[in-house]
Amino acid sequence: MDYQALAQDILARVGGRENISSVIHCATRLRFRLKDNGRADAQGLKAHPGVIMVVESGGQFQVVIGNHVHDVWLAVCREAGITEDASPAADDAPRGSLLARLIDIVSGIFTPFIGVLAASGILKGLLAIAVVCGWLNTSSATYKIWFAASDALFFFFPLVLGYTAGKKFGGNPFITMTIGGALTHPTMIAAFQASQQAVALTETFLGVPVIWFNYSASVIPIIFAAWVSCWLEKQGNRLLPSAVKNFFTPLLCLGATVPLTFLIIGPVATWLSQMLANGYQFIYAFAPWLAGAAAGALWQVCVIFGLHWGLVPLMVNNLAVLGQDSLLPMLLTGNHGSVGAALAIFLRSRDARQKT
Repeated sequence: MDYQALAQDILARVGGRENISSVIHCATRLRFRLKDNGRADAQGLKAHPGVIMVVESGGQFQVVIGNHVHDVWLAVCREAGITEDASPAADDAPRGSLLARLIDIVSGIFTPFIGVLAASGILKGLLAIAVVCGWLNTSSATYKIWFAASDALFFFFPLVLGYTAGKKFGGNPFITMTIGGALTHPTMIAAFQASQQAVALTETFLGVPVIWFNYSASVIPIIFAAWVSCWLEKQGNRLLPSAVKNFFTPLLCLGATVPLTFLIIGPVATWLSQMLANGYQFIYAFAPWLAGAAAGALWQVCVIFGLHWGLVPLMVNNLAVLGQDSLLPMLLTGNHGSVGAALAIFLRSRDARQKT
C-alpha cells in the first residue's frame, strides 16, 4: 500500500492540517480531534479502498485503517508536519458531553502503550504455562529475566501513565513521569512495607500524618497527580519570569505535587479505586450470568463507537486492586463471535476487498 498517497487523501478529507488539533492511533484506527468536524468528508473517506470505516464518536473523528494503522499514522504525521510527541494545544480541549471528554482523555492516556501492554500480558501467560508444564522453574535465571520483561510495565505503571497523562493534559511529560517515579521509588515502597509491620508508627510530612500505600501498578493516583502537575506547570509558566521558569516551574511541580499526592491525592484516589473495584465485584456477584451476557453482547457495539475505552481503566484497576479481573474474560466472548463471523465471510465471499 502507498501510505503516503493514503495519508495525503486522509489529510485532505479531514479538512487539512489546520483543522487537526491532534491525531493518535490505537490498534486499528486513526483518532483525530478536529477543530471543526463539519469540514471533514466522511463519505469520501469511506469510499477510499485503504479505509475500512469512519466513525464519529467520543469527541473524535475515527478513521478505521486496520493492522497497518501505525504506518499510516507515521505517514499522516510526516505529511502534516506533526511531530510524534506533539501535545494538543490548551485551547483545543475537546468540547461536548462529559462522556465524550472522558473517552477522549482515557483513549489519549492508554492508547500509546496498548501494544506493549498486550505483549506483557501474553508473555506473562506463556511463562505461567511454562511453569505449570514443568518447562521452567521460578528460581531459574531464564524465568527471572523473562518475568522481569513481562512485569516491568505493570510494576512501573505510574511512570508510563505519568508520561502519557502529562502529554494528554498538555504539560511536560517528563515532569509527570518523574512524579510517577516518586510513587514507585524504593524508599516509598520500603516505607509502605514498614508501615504494614509497625501499625502504631505514624510518620509525618511537615507535621501532617502520612498514610503509606503501595502505588506500584496503580492507575488512578498518577492520572490525578498528572492533571494537578500540568495545571501548576501552566500557572508557573504564566507567572514566573522567562529567565527562571525553565527551572523553577518543574521545581514547583515536583516540590508541590509529590507531597500533595502522598498526602491527599494518592489516598483519596486509592480509596476511589477500591470503591470502584468493590462496586464492580458487588454487581458481578449479584448475577454473574447476566453480567456476562450484557457485557459480551454490548462490548463490540462499544468498540464500533470507540466507547470501550471507558471500561479499560476499570479492568486495569481490578487487576491492581483485586489482583484479578473477570470483566475482560466476559468481554472476550464478543470478540470470539466476531472472529466466527469474519471467518464465515472470508470463506464465502468472492469480493477481494470484503475478504480483506
